[in-house]
Amino acid sequence: MTKEKVTPREVAVALPFCRDQDGAVHICLVTSRKHDGKYVLPKGGVEKSDADSRSAAIREMWEEAGLRPSAQQQQPGPSNSIRDHKPHKHSPSPDPSSDDFVPRAVYTAHQVQIERGAAGEESQWPEMDERARAWFPLDVACEKTAWRGDIGQLLRAAQF
Repeated sequence: MTKEKVTPREVAVALPFCRDQDGAVHICLVTSRKHDGKYVLPKGGVEKSDADSRSAAIREMWEEAGLRPSAQQQQPGPSNSIRDHKPHKHSPSPDPSSDDFVPRAVYTAHQVQIERGAAGEESQWPEMDERARAWFPLDVACEKTAWRGDIGQLLRAAQF
């Protein structure tokens, strides 16, 4: 009997941002469906139909926030990954410092520039009745996502 290799879930995280006329960065967050009154970044598992993690992040951003990438963003923005501190249910070790530790998920964040208004913000989207979207200055967005620990850390580490 052979053991199957335990692999973490691959989660794509969108970092939807825009700049105001002064160049300040603003981040779009959505309300959490599981945690009342809390904000999160659009995110979700990478599906077989997704070309890659960035495509998954853009799909999740559309489904959860109704946002479309800016046509001005010629090159994909930088991405950054972080391992979940919680173990996979079949991880040989529950200790994140162990070589045998397998995280529950690996989160990869992708910066996606958005053009505010009709070009980038749809008035209807798949989860519009389940979530609200809101734009915040970068520092406020970091504060609002700090409760998520690892995912909030991805936003704080981003270089816009």
